[in-house]
Amino acid sequence: MVEKRFIVYEGVGNRLIIFNDINNEYITLKNGKFLNKFNVFKKELIALLFQEKVDSMIIFYNRNHGNNFIIFEKDGSESILCGNGLRALAHFCLNDKKSQDTIVLKSILDEKFYIKRITSNSFQVRFNNVNSCVAKMNNYLAKSYRSLSYKQLVEKLNQELLPNNINYCVIGIVDVGHEPHLVIIDRSIDMITSLNKDKKRIAWKIMCKKNIFPLGININFCKISKNKKNVIFLQTYERGVNDFTLSCGTGSVCTTYALWKMLGKLDKSAKIRVMTKGGSLFVKKNASLIFYLTGSVNYLYYI
Repeated sequence: MVEKRFIVYEGVGNRLIIFNDINNEYITLKNGKFLNKFNVFKKELIALLFQEKVDSMIIFYNRNHGNNFIIFEKDGSESILCGNGLRALAHFCLNDKKSQDTIVLKSILDEKFYIKRITSNSFQVRFNNVNSCVAKMNNYLAKSYRSLSYKQLVEKLNQELLPNNINYCVIGIVDVGHEPHLVIIDRSIDMITSLNKDKKRIAWKIMCKKNIFPLGININFCKISKNKKNVIFLQTYERGVNDFTLSCGTGSVCTTYALWKMLGKLDKSAKIRVMTKGGSLFVKKNASLIFYLTGSVNYLYYI
């Protein structure tokens, strides 16, 4: 592995920085919290994210002899998971290991993610835990909402987030690797090629609903293709970035899950093509409800 501090990658339009701290010069945790040395460094990292015009930073560090990661966002917050980021980090780790095509990466919660190299610039991530169990949403969903049935929750969210809105409809909340996603059916026209001000306003208002989503939530606007089978169009407003990104890996997985589980609109065994403004991602599940995300990733430059 080349010992460089900052490496910029692109995954289906999603620009990311890998912060290589495998020797733990900055990243040291105690009881799950970063120690002061990293907190002092935060302002420089935020400035770098804006300077390089990237969406997020994947911090790569070592804990208990493992390849650990955490996602650092533009607003200074931390996220647990990034599907495009995992593929970029796998590319970085496997770049000089021609005889090795798989790697295990661990989140800050020590959840393992298995990534496989398909081609030189295409990687597949395995997600073992994708679910829509309201009771398991923990801090991501306010306690009063976690006591509702799933049907009651969806009805309440539509009433409170999208009252009398004929263009958008909440179909569910899905969690993957402790990264929460709200999934909304989008009936507007040309949703991939353009973003209207109304959609941005709605996404921001939802993000600000701290009485419902205390830590914010990723918001996915999706549409099933009328002309092509098992094709989804998707736009994701990401928490931490606080804007629409060109693509979202975890959003693609959660949206596929929601459309299959809640609406029964997709073939159970088919590979689903998720079309975003940045390009296409592919999602497939097996009989054990393990989901696989496949997409391209490209090294851009070192800083």
